[in-house]
Amino acid sequence: MLLYMVTVIGYGVYSYRSNQTAVLKNLDEKLALVASGTRRILSPEFFTKAVKPDAISADDDKKNVLALSDYAQKTGVAAVYALTQTHDGVFFTASSRTKKELKIAARTPYFLPFGKQAEKAALSACSENKTIYTTETTKWGIVRRVLIPESTVNGNSYLLGADMDADGIRKKLDHCFWSSFGFTALFICLAIPFIILFRKTEKERIDEFQNLKEMLTQKTMDRTTRIRRKIEEYINKD
Repeated sequence: MLLYMVTVIGYGVYSYRSNQTAVLKNLDEKLALVASGTRRILSPEFFTKAVKPDAISADDDKKNVLALSDYAQKTGVAAVYALTQTHDGVFFTASSRTKKELKIAARTPYFLPFGKQAEKAALSACSENKTIYTTETTKWGIVRRVLIPESTVNGNSYLLGADMDADGIRKKLDHCFWSSFGFTALFICLAIPFIILFRKTEKERIDEFQNLKEMLTQKTMDRTTRIRRKIEEYINKD
């Protein structure tokens, strides 16, 4: 029974960790796929033009914001955006906005700084020319982020990014936990009748052994009494 319980609990822990790894991997793959899809939302010439503050008009920027915001909502991510690197740092060239930001007509993000903390990952992605995954704390909360380096036909480098908030990730991990917990609890519950039967059988065996012990003890005492009587009769006879 102990071996069974340890095996079931061990498998439950293994199942949770495996599912957790798979979920995080799938989320990263989804983020990368969504970020790559930003190329299809923005026009091809956009990435060639968007290299300085006055390159994109306010109207075009607003159209990009609306298109990316709709794309982010449909794909279930917190944000999608494009970035460019200049000698002054890393800047947004296009980005989605939340429903609240759209409702209050918040400032469009064109050429706003990406942020000092986030900039390190962006610079690393650019310098190493590889996709970077990070978990960072932003003004919207903790997010899982992907940054994908790209370049235009004329050699302009840019980044495509996507964020997913921690609440969405936590919900999926909670689902993994409760699935593994439910599996473990189910097999433990299935073992309960066998544990009860085992305890009952053991009790019956102990009672049987105790009865046998008492019977043997009684027989031994009776035999000892008979022998003592015979000895006494033999002595008295003499």
